[in-house]
Amino acid sequence: MTAYTNPVTAVFDVQRSAIEQSQQAFEQTLDAQKRFADASLDALAATEDSQAQLVDLTYSMVDSYLDAVEANVPGADVSEARDLVDEQFDELESAHGEAFDAIETELESGIENYDEFVDDYLAAVEDQLDLVVENHEELETQFVDVLEQVEVQAEEMQAHVESQVEELEAQAEEVVEQTEELTEQFQAQTEEVMSQASEA
Repeated sequence: MTAYTNPVTAVFDVQRSAIEQSQQAFEQTLDAQKRFADASLDALAATEDSQAQLVDLTYSMVDSYLDAVEANVPGADVSEARDLVDEQFDELESAHGEAFDAIETELESGIENYDEFVDDYLAAVEDQLDLVVENHEELETQFVDVLEQVEVQAEEMQAHVESQVEELEAQAEEVVEQTEELTEQFQAQTEEVMSQASEA
């Protein structure tokens, strides 16, 4: 019996080792997706900061221009123009902040939900794999059936992971598109303010 038992035991040891490695790779894949989501949030914050700096810079340029007009044009009264510029930039900053806050809140909520799902899913997967390994050890004489069950479960898990990855990528693309739209809106508003300031 040893001549047959040892090779079978070795095969099952190799299979259990492969299951553990697949679990680790699976966990690493999910962890990479979580890091990508966090990086998206950081990128959004950086975009908001750069846009805010651009607003401040534009406001400073317009303000300097009005100062120059007031200093160099005798009798020039730019108070109305300055009030208009201040009002426009206040509205722009408010809209800018609200827009990015809404996107950030939505993205944070999505990341939080995804993290919760990943944690729950990993726990479920770990429980499943523990049960598979336990059954695997108990039923070594029926290794063909056990192997088929593990393969089916692995395919199902992989399909589920791919589905979640696609959803996260779609969410990330939406965030990028929203950010681009906001950037375009901001640039258009900035150009409009500059145009109004020049006309004023």
